[in-house]
Amino acid sequence: MVGRLSGWQRLGLVLTLVWFGGLVCLNRLWVTHQAEVTYSIALQACLGYQDVTERLGCSQAADVVFNSEKKPRWGRLLTTAAWPIPLFWMLGWLVIVIGRWVRDGFQNDHSRRR
Repeated sequence: MVGRLSGWQRLGLVLTLVWFGGLVCLNRLWVTHQAEVTYSIALQACLGYQDVTERLGCSQAADVVFNSEKKPRWGRLLTTAAWPIPLFWMLGWLVIVIGRWVRDGFQNDHSRRR
């Protein structure tokens, strides 16, 4: 089936894969960065404790929060990455169908004038 795709369809397939993979990768980078920022702020707050056991408990709580925040939420991520794909494919096909319809109208007008 892939051998029967036109150049535009192949381009659409490549752009779809780049979109999906790129969005997943960028999301993972962003989520990890946000978790690191939150972790850094939490550790700074832990430095305010004078008692060693309180400071240790605070840093352990910060570790738990960091690990929770950087954990991937694959369902939400895949849904967010995937929903625009059928929308853009349908939009592309709609543009093609309308463009062909308009072109055929001009060709019919030109042949009637002769």
